[in-house]
Amino acid sequence: MTIADVFAVVVGLALLCGGLAALAVLLQTLFPNAIARAADHAGNRPVRMGFLGGFAFVFFFLSIVIAGKLPGIGHLFALTVLLTGLSTAMLGGAGVIRRLSEKLPQNQHSNGFIGLLQSAAILELTFLIPFVGWFVILPATFAVMLGTGLRTLFHIPGFLRQPVAPQPVQTFHVQA
Repeated sequence: MTIADVFAVVVGLALLCGGLAALAVLLQTLFPNAIARAADHAGNRPVRMGFLGGFAFVFFFLSIVIAGKLPGIGHLFALTVLLTGLSTAMLGGAGVIRRLSEKLPQNQHSNGFIGLLQSAAILELTFLIPFVGWFVILPATFAVMLGTGLRTLFHIPGFLRQPVAPQPVQTFHVQA
């Protein structure tokens, strides 16, 4: 293994880390109510969301394998199922990241987006821990993300504590 291989792996992981954080901020900006629902689902019942995501993963995996073996349009259907599952998991992942950012201690310099970026970085750094991060934390977190995304997409009213409302803008007055 040369230094170029090590550099390629490190740069790839850094780009992946920045990609998840940027996607979480983008989803939070575009769909604040859906991400708030996802954060509530992920925070209130993470074990239930994990089991739901585990069952959904098995369903998606079997659908992809079966559709991949079909001739003709089966490959397109398998790709569609794969992208649907990953998009649903990312919706739930943005909720998990938001919930994590709400639970982290905040200082005066971190606002909403900085907190989301910090939470995404912390979550991704836990995936880099050898063996425990790869085979325990990553699959468990992905199952929670997938279950949370599914529960958010198939929203049942009444589960939320309170709806998300726009926050008032704080103004500062300078006295001369």
